[in-house]
Amino acid sequence: MKKKILTFMLLLVIAGVVMIAGHEIGRHMHKAEQNTETTEASVDYSLYYTYEDVEKVVSYLADTKAESEALSRLIDPLKKSEIIDVAFVKSVAQTIQVKASIYEEALNGKKDSDYMTKAEFEDFYERIVASATVKGLLRKDVLVLAISEEDKTSFFDGQDTYNAEFEIDESYEGNVLDVYMKNGKIFKINRLGDTQITLQNVWVESVTDGKCTFLYGNLEKTYPARTEEGIPDGAVTVATSLDADRQTEAGYETAGYVANLVFDYAGICKIERPQKVLRGKVISTGDTDIQVENIGGLTLGDYYKMYNVYEDAVDEESLSLLLGYSYVDMYLQDGKVGAVVINQELKSEDIRVIISNDDYSSYEMEMVQFTATSAFTVAYPDETEKTYEAGETVTITPEDYAPDDTLTVTPDTHSGRIRLLSVTRECGNPEYDGTMELDVKDGYIYVINELSLERYLANVVANAMPSDYPDAAMQAMAICARGTAYAKLKDESYAEYHAHLDDSSLCQVYNNVAETDASIRAVKDTYGLVPTYRGTLIVPMTFNTSFGTTCTNAEIWGGDAYSYLESNVENLDKDKIDLSDEADFEAFLTESDAYTIIDKDSPYYRWDITFTQEEMTDAIETVLENRKSLMADAILVEDETGEFVSADVPELGTVTEIEVAERTVSGVVSKLVIHGSEHTISISGQSNIRAILNPVNQEIVRQDGSTVTGWTSLPSPYYYVEKTDAGFVVHGGGFGHGAGMSIYGAGVLGRQGKSYKYILRHYFSYVDFASIYTMDDGEEAADSE
Repeated sequence: MKKKILTFMLLLVIAGVVMIAGHEIGRHMHKAEQNTETTEASVDYSLYYTYEDVEKVVSYLADTKAESEALSRLIDPLKKSEIIDVAFVKSVAQTIQVKASIYEEALNGKKDSDYMTKAEFEDFYERIVASATVKGLLRKDVLVLAISEEDKTSFFDGQDTYNAEFEIDESYEGNVLDVYMKNGKIFKINRLGDTQITLQNVWVESVTDGKCTFLYGNLEKTYPARTEEGIPDGAVTVATSLDADRQTEAGYETAGYVANLVFDYAGICKIERPQKVLRGKVISTGDTDIQVENIGGLTLGDYYKMYNVYEDAVDEESLSLLLGYSYVDMYLQDGKVGAVVINQELKSEDIRVIISNDDYSSYEMEMVQFTATSAFTVAYPDETEKTYEAGETVTITPEDYAPDDTLTVTPDTHSGRIRLLSVTRECGNPEYDGTMELDVKDGYIYVINELSLERYLANVVANAMPSDYPDAAMQAMAICARGTAYAKLKDESYAEYHAHLDDSSLCQVYNNVAETDASIRAVKDTYGLVPTYRGTLIVPMTFNTSFGTTCTNAEIWGGDAYSYLESNVENLDKDKIDLSDEADFEAFLTESDAYTIIDKDSPYYRWDITFTQEEMTDAIETVLENRKSLMADAILVEDETGEFVSADVPELGTVTEIEVAERTVSGVVSKLVIHGSEHTISISGQSNIRAILNPVNQEIVRQDGSTVTGWTSLPSPYYYVEKTDAGFVVHGGGFGHGAGMSIYGAGVLGRQGKSYKYILRHYFSYVDFASIYTMDDGEEAADSE
């Protein structure tokens, strides 16, 4: 019994101990729960990053694919919403093999299980970036000068374009930002930047009401400008004294000025004025300097700019253009030219162009309707004038005026253009610079556009050459076009129309399409330049595509050959070849691989036209009488003796054979004999040679397989005719007459890095260059030698 009592008492003690222990454990667990609830409730999550917050920026720390994958594995997909801790950032550093000494101060002695605050993580991240451990990763301050209108993820800082992985908010324009970027691409905006960034050589138009309006490049912007010393509040007019020892004027005033704009986190904080302003005439230009009359050489600064503020402020790029002004203003900083300002009209010859109707068949207009892009004034024959608003339409008919009456249309601003609504071109209703003269004569109106030669050329170049051609090719085209136009100023071919030339391919195609930035730049880059031979202006002819040779003018139009035009193979070596033999010509046309022909990739390098016998007969009969009326001596009829004589055009009958009777050294067909079942005729003259085999109803199949139709003459005079069972096939090559510069070839040479001088000397042997604004009036075109 005693033993049982002891056992029972022992069990009671054990039970008591268990109860006490359980109570204590429960009490401690409850306390722990209370502590946990208190800790979580006290965390300010705004002070911390989650794994999801930092996942992307951490990914930019990877240099390799292996590192990228390893960093990705550090983040548990199920714990992205949890706060990052010290252990995580240490793992990041170890993964990209960063020494602990680089980042350990950012950890502030924390344990691995401790949370990392945002400030601590950013400090950690910045230390890694600053260490340059990760290639292409950097932190910098950038100026958001202008956000792209097309792509809001890119912006321009005045020198370079930056791209971001997100759209840039417009509120950042005009401010300095602190950003992270990897391999040149911005992936994070940290905050507004602390650095001041200077935009050099800006044209400041005004500073008023706490805002600065300025022009830089093609950008016109208005940004906040804090009113401090150096930033006057109110309209700005600057009077700068000139160097009296070097200039004829004591000083001048101009509305606006060149300055450096200093930007910070809140816009423009300072405007730095130039140290010195000079006025003078530029007499020559180089790549890095200009020569100024009575001053000497001035070096261009690294970030020099050119502004033309004559009427409307615009940015200029072509130094050659400076030669066209009697003076310019030069803003100097540290002894170098920071900016050049133009404030007068460009010196240029005026040219008068008679405008053709829609299909270029006549200059006679039964009605003329026009408006303008600006307000414009019409001067009427009764000496009255009326001003119209931009876009207002005016209609003129010859019935309302007397013979020989003249009306003149003038835009009220230099940038205004006259839009001719009664004429349609490829560009729609063409717009014209300058003035428009309407001459009433013989019941029709003749429209003459008068404008500066240089502005005319910008449009001619655009119509002659694609805008994506290299600059050197465009410059060569501009020089040729200027030479052609200048020669027309000296002759009287269009004097009966009170014009110098027309707007068709008879002279130079003008305003069929609008000018482009590339064509404008090419004309400015070559301001005034024309090609010369022994000091005399040449006739700079052009054509579209070479068939493999170039030729002399005599081979196309007869007369004496110009010394600067040669018959050559169209390769870099300008090899000589004789293709006057028919077999040699046909072999060259079909197998010219022995030469590296410059134009060989043009679609027009080779072409074919297929006719049935009936189609060929109809094609010739359709144009024969008209061609005879235009050039009677160039189309002869074979008589009974076998001689070719001048006679009325007979019935040919069915065309049975077409033979090339004569061919020039370069391969031009100079005489064609057409045999018909009734009569035989001979054809000569380059235009006849191409037009007589009228392909208007046939497909012209080019070497790339593409086709064109509706042509009224062959693409070139380089061809032979094959007789087939079904009729005839005309095999040819090239597009155009072949004398002078190949436009396609100029593009090829430009893409090879050749200069405009090389290109022009390739096509015009031994030529030099001169400015029409310094040539003697007596220097005429070099027509022959």
